[in-house]
Amino acid sequence: MAGEIPFELEHLIGLSTKSTESYVVHPVEKSKVVYSVGSTLVFGDLKDPHNQTLLSSHDSPITTIRVAPKGSRIFTAESATGGQRKLIVWDWTSRKQIAQLAGLQGEVLSASFSPDDRFLVAGDEKGMLCVWDLQTLHVCAYVRFDRPCENVCWGLVGELRRMPSYTFATCSASSVKVHLFDYDVRSLQYQISSTHPMAVPSTGLKRHFRGGFITEDGRELIVGTEAGEIIVFNMENRVFRHAINVGANGIVSAVFCNTESDGRVTILAGAGDGRIHRICGRDTVWEVQAQIAMDGAVISIGKCSLTGDGDEYIAATAAGMVYNIDGSLKRRSPLSYAHRTSVTSVAFPSDSMRSERCVTGSADGLVRVWDLSDYSIKCTCRVRMRGVAGPVEIGAVKAVVFLEDANQIVAAYGSGSIVVFDASSGDEIFKVHPSHLRFLHFLLSFNVIMQIPEAHRNGATTLCCTDSFLVSGGVDGAVRVWTRKSFSFVAQFTDHSRSIERVFTDVAAANLVHSIGADRVMVTYDLSRERKTHTHMLTVGGAFTSGSQRSDHETEIYTAGNVVEGTVCWCFDTFK
Repeated sequence: MAGEIPFELEHLIGLSTKSTESYVVHPVEKSKVVYSVGSTLVFGDLKDPHNQTLLSSHDSPITTIRVAPKGSRIFTAESATGGQRKLIVWDWTSRKQIAQLAGLQGEVLSASFSPDDRFLVAGDEKGMLCVWDLQTLHVCAYVRFDRPCENVCWGLVGELRRMPSYTFATCSASSVKVHLFDYDVRSLQYQISSTHPMAVPSTGLKRHFRGGFITEDGRELIVGTEAGEIIVFNMENRVFRHAINVGANGIVSAVFCNTESDGRVTILAGAGDGRIHRICGRDTVWEVQAQIAMDGAVISIGKCSLTGDGDEYIAATAAGMVYNIDGSLKRRSPLSYAHRTSVTSVAFPSDSMRSERCVTGSADGLVRVWDLSDYSIKCTCRVRMRGVAGPVEIGAVKAVVFLEDANQIVAAYGSGSIVVFDASSGDEIFKVHPSHLRFLHFLLSFNVIMQIPEAHRNGATTLCCTDSFLVSGGVDGAVRVWTRKSFSFVAQFTDHSRSIERVFTDVAAANLVHSIGADRVMVTYDLSRERKTHTHMLTVGGAFTSGSQRSDHETEIYTAGNVVEGTVCWCFDTFK
């Protein structure tokens, strides 16, 4: 419509943490990264967090991201509950889709570009391996395995002939193989000319492989396993050489660092227990030189260049954190943050037009204050108890309110508690608890000023604030009013028979508060008189789930939910 201005996405905070190698540093522009957030592919800049490009061609969450060694192309694959999965090749410079590849039916478990960016090989969960020629975008080779190919790595490119020869290694739970990939003059295309299994110990080597590479000189294949080992194979003789026990919960990601003057190879290996190990050695002699702990399981490691010293890396974790670490593992500094579980609520300051700060709550009970000028976290708020290590299980954050004038954050939890935090330090300064827990928690909790009878049974669901009052709604169908100064109980309204979905103040009259319930009822209360003024309801249809009020026109109220009428508009003039 004429005069309408479309919304434009400013920035996306977070990253997908359920798949490994989902946060990749560009091999040439080492301050640029590629990662996924659900089905969205994100191009980011570590030096400038505002420089971000979002691409949305996938229909399902992205599970695999690979960047070509020369940085010209990007490959992404998605998960899907059924039907054809999209396998997309992107151009790095133009940020545009080049093609959608065909050939694999199952979810992609492994993928790798050849060193010259010409070929792409990928294996799926059904045991099929496919090689594409990216010059023609056609499939040039198929291989079927008894078990899914869990890891694939390209070796050196032989350029003694006019048509280069290639080598790549594949790892499955039952075998590790080396494949020779050469140009066939009869078919006039590249084909797998021969396949050779790696010789393993007589006792066998049945492992699930995660992350790996072939060293720069092509002599060794180094891969991690779910058992927490680093396995070394000799590529020339195609034989198992050594296994290094490194970390718990499996090796998730491994990256080549450099070759020392004495010929030893240095690598970094990230484990599922949140530790990164620096390992140095060659052939059968290896040692763990250093290690450093991260917040959450390591899902990706990549070499970057932020300070120019040439020995720094990026590590992404399952906790949504991205760290900059040095090669000696003596330093780590956080670069970006994210919630590790679903974001359940967002709030900007309720009494200010400024938007530099905002508050978010998540399903794991964490409340965070963000600075949107650089997308950093100013503080993290946790509910704690004296004598109990770590945070308290208090349920998901259902609603948050940011009181900037008092520098306070009010959070409502699924357990029924309402907690007030200091917005600068994240310290807990006040609690409102369900009656059956209040004595235990108030005796043990930190920084509690005074005791309040109860918040909501079975869970608090929504919050709003006026100049003088805090209003809360809960699963119990009650709307309760508390003073903002001391958070003492003022009044209670029980006009709803089901959960309160939203409470909000009137845009024109500060003394009026509207409540919307799952019972298809909307009620207006006058806080100055502590009484109900109006009730509107639908007699048929589903429950209300939310609502809001216009600030212009006739200040109509809109309620939404799974009702037959869809969105219902209530003219507020009729309330007066």
